[in-house]
Amino acid sequence: MNDKTKDAGPRKLSLKSAVPAEEKLRQLKRLFPEAFDETQSPDWERIQTALGQFAETPDPSRMRYGLSWPGKNECLKIIQQASTATLRPVSDSSDAEEKKGSSVTLAQNLFIEGDNLEVLKLLQKAYYGKVKSIYIDPPYNTGKDFVYKDNWKTPLKEYLRQTGQLDENGRKTSANPETNGRRHSRWLSMMYPRLYLARNLLSDDGVIFISIDDHESHNLRHLMDEIFGQENFVAQIARKSGVAPRQDAEFFATEQDYVICYAKDREKVQINLEPVKNLDTYTLSDKHESERGKYKLNKLDRGTKQWSASLRYPITDPDGGKIWPGGREENTRWIWTWSKEKFQWGIENEFIVFKKSRGGWNVYLKQYQRVDNENKPIKRSNPPRTLLTEGFHNELATREMQELFGYRAFNYPKPVRLVEHLLRLSTNAKSDDLVMDFFAGSCTTAHAVMKLNKEDKGNRRFIMVQLPEKYPENSEAFKAGFKTIADIGKERIRRAAKQLGVSSGFKVFRLDRSNFKVWDNAPPKNVKELQKRLEMHVNHLNPKSSKEDILYEILLKAGHPLTTRIEKKEMAGTKIYSVENGKLFLCLEKLTLKAVHAMAKAEPQEVICLDSCFAGNDELKTNAHYYFKCRSTVPGDYPEILFRTV
Repeated sequence: MNDKTKDAGPRKLSLKSAVPAEEKLRQLKRLFPEAFDETQSPDWERIQTALGQFAETPDPSRMRYGLSWPGKNECLKIIQQASTATLRPVSDSSDAEEKKGSSVTLAQNLFIEGDNLEVLKLLQKAYYGKVKSIYIDPPYNTGKDFVYKDNWKTPLKEYLRQTGQLDENGRKTSANPETNGRRHSRWLSMMYPRLYLARNLLSDDGVIFISIDDHESHNLRHLMDEIFGQENFVAQIARKSGVAPRQDAEFFATEQDYVICYAKDREKVQINLEPVKNLDTYTLSDKHESERGKYKLNKLDRGTKQWSASLRYPITDPDGGKIWPGGREENTRWIWTWSKEKFQWGIENEFIVFKKSRGGWNVYLKQYQRVDNENKPIKRSNPPRTLLTEGFHNELATREMQELFGYRAFNYPKPVRLVEHLLRLSTNAKSDDLVMDFFAGSCTTAHAVMKLNKEDKGNRRFIMVQLPEKYPENSEAFKAGFKTIADIGKERIRRAAKQLGVSSGFKVFRLDRSNFKVWDNAPPKNVKELQKRLEMHVNHLNPKSSKEDILYEILLKAGHPLTTRIEKKEMAGTKIYSVENGKLFLCLEKLTLKAVHAMAKAEPQEVICLDSCFAGNDELKTNAHYYFKCRSTVPGDYPEILFRTV
């Protein structure tokens, strides 16, 4: 083994969340390897050349179109800061954890308590590109303080200084300083990193829906254009939010808000059509009704700017005369909908009707309920509309909460029908589509997922993320025993499931400090401080952490979903966690060489062990590394097993 003594040994599992910039740099290198030198830094000029862009030397003073605000640079830095936190399982709050012998299968739905910015960072490795549809109803910018107080919050004095409204001595330079922009800046800084990280979680054919009102709809569009690309804008939907107009309005009574929709990649996304529910217009019938259904008549001619000679020809009427599209031969702006050959097919298959009026004969085609104009079976549907009127208002949402709790348990919820409608357009009942809401509130989105699954027998799953924001002690919810909005969200899922007659099936995790003591990279002030750090990391586990806590932190940070199938096994007297039917082995207790042999023989793709599993036995760790690398105990040519320690 002399030729292998220079091997670095087992890899260390990183306990930090993924850094978006690093992944983008890897993607860039795959696309433009010629633009990277030995320093591994991208040469932007070479990238431009590779793209065929031979522009003039850029002028530094040239302004670029885009959205900018005080604090944006700090906001961008926050995105790149990795999180060392963890998501700790909360067993007493979870529902429907299935246990069969030694096998534990988690419910496929998640509820996560914690600041959504940190949670989104922690989900990057395990859920990158796996979410089909995101709906969020973020805080509207009403000028009040946000609950999400990220650490780049700009104090008023600093904002005024950055925007030139204070001079060097701190005096106002304007008689009427603009402070409203500070509210916009804070809202934008709150939203930008969350939307940036959310985009990473979307699948290539995924979409995001964001509820918003007039205060920030214009800024949100600019923000989404920058993060998602303006080419990926899908729609801005207007929703009638109130039944009766407010009488205290200053100028106009606002009755609507909006849902803005963007795609991860507009070329790949599919928005489902809406089935035609109102078939009252199909009133006519003929001998084909049993096969084709009832029909209605549409004129065969139409006016168009896209004139085509093949669609302009005379049709012989029942009296032997000629009928031209538009009624007159000289009216050349009009054409027939069908070609001459298609018209003849329509006559032969009884799709054409002639009707006489005072002005002469008109030609109609029959539009049937159940077949198209080629007599093929069809399920009639329409593109979804961008105007939602009746049945989507806020009063409906208030009644829904009243029915579940008996009182107004949450302020300003969105109606289930709204979110259900959006999910019906963006997800597939036949797939295990993952739905996410990281401003979950009262969990309308989870309610909508369960309701839609019941209606179309789908298998959609959800991830809800909600900050445990405290209720006022004088509120009805607090008096009923709900201390936080997160408590209301979890209870709503349970009550809605009972109301619908389905299983609630969700697992709860809570944002918390890591179970591992994270090494401080800052230079120590003195030898004593360095010695103290080294002593702390002799055993770098939090003594209060359970094995389950450690297990899920390792799973998440190794890139495995929190709903992964886990099975407890015993190998050569050592307890092992088998993940995803043996693809990954996790060991959290003392190891032996026999246990290492047994794991290697089982042929997992990866093995992760705590450093403490080797109890200071460096020889055992080295042997384990080479057994998994070379698999010399197993006959045949097998791929290397990835071996990492924590």
